[in-house]
Amino acid sequence: MVDVVSSEAGIPRPDHPLEQSGGAKWFLPAFGVLVLVGIIYVGYALSQDLAIAKTVPWI
Repeated sequence: MVDVVSSEAGIPRPDHPLEQSGGAKWFLPAFGVLVLVGIIYVGYALSQDLAIAKTVPWI
């Protein structure tokens, strides 16, 4: 808990990103999900055995 002294009462505080309206409200959570999906994808790709040649259906 932060105590507000009288000299700080008129200083505007920046809004928290989740308290903003519009696209800014969802940017950070969406970006976090995108980064998480990317990390999971890279982990999956690195876990595959790269020594075995696999056929690709579109070739």
